[in-house]
Amino acid sequence: MFVDTHLHLDSEKYENYLDVIKRAKLVGVSKLITIGTSISEIEVINKIIQEPDVYGCLGIYPTLDSSFETQELKKILEQNISKKIVGIGECGFNQPIENKDRNLKEQEKVFRMQIELAIEKNLPLVVHTRNSDNETYEVLKSYKNSNLKGVIHCFVSDYEFAKKILDLGFYLSFNGIVTYKSGIGIHETIKKMPLDRMLFETDAPYLTPEGYRKEINEPKFIPIIAQYIAEIKGIGFSNLENQVYENSVTLFDKIAS
Repeated sequence: MFVDTHLHLDSEKYENYLDVIKRAKLVGVSKLITIGTSISEIEVINKIIQEPDVYGCLGIYPTLDSSFETQELKKILEQNISKKIVGIGECGFNQPIENKDRNLKEQEKVFRMQIELAIEKNLPLVVHTRNSDNETYEVLKSYKNSNLKGVIHCFVSDYEFAKKILDLGFYLSFNGIVTYKSGIGIHETIKKMPLDRMLFETDAPYLTPEGYRKEINEPKFIPIIAQYIAEIKGIGFSNLENQVYENSVTLFDKIAS
């Protein structure tokens, strides 16, 4: 069994998310976590997670919802945390910064708000870090002695950064990028990192694996990502499958039942 720990089932690219769920289950992707990036998505995420074995995270992407005050965002997120909301995010830093985006200081403020909400609610944090590894690490490090837990989603950095994040107790999540020529740089991290800190994701509908790039990405591609990673890591497919499933339900413990 597999868990797609990060996808966007509310995407307009999908004609019918129910069909996406069905296709995932046909290949053993038994649980899905659909991820929020803005206040505007909350209503549809709350609808989608009514489906069996589908769960959600609520969060504010670094560049979105800038018209809201930070405490107002926190209040809305908090009001919508339910039994099937299993994490906070995706949140973090995003660079380069465009004209209408939050500046780094403002991104950090919104990021810290969500970190503190995750700690308060004992929920894992889903971290987005684009061209911002140093900023991300410095913020996460400042919560080292708290009960903060979480994952760097769509991990594409080197092992030096990976080790620092792993030392904070975080997980690393990998997707279709591992199948790209441009993704060769993260193979070293995959080889060296402990297996009990690895997660799988698609980030669907984005980042379709190599060989299927003409298709819209879906969680049905998780086994293909897993096969690549098994080969990179030099371990048996079933061993990888079993361990990463355990990792998924350990971090996102509300999906374990």
